[in-house]
Amino acid sequence: MNTDELIANTFLKLYDAIEPNVRREKAELYYYSGPPLEENLKNDYPEDKIPQCIDKFREITTKLIERELVEYPNAREVLASLKKKGFNLTINTNRITSY
Repeated sequence: MNTDELIANTFLKLYDAIEPNVRREKAELYYYSGPPLEENLKNDYPEDKIPQCIDKFREITTKLIERELVEYPNAREVLASLKKKGFNLTINTNRITSY
């Protein structure tokens, strides 16, 4: 699943909710897709605000996920082809809980 838009848009809403003076350009936020959330938050917020930011980030993500989470083009076809050829497929995620 492509989470880039979801993550970037969640951060934009987080900035508005927590501290509007803290803001990055959307293009820069695409680099936030990958590193752990806490690591990304440390780039913008002091240590004592991180737990509040994590809670708010998860709240925002829950609201946006249905609309913003999209499949990579041709992902289903590629996975079906690999499975048909006998490859063992697994799912790997860093998500703490499911939505």
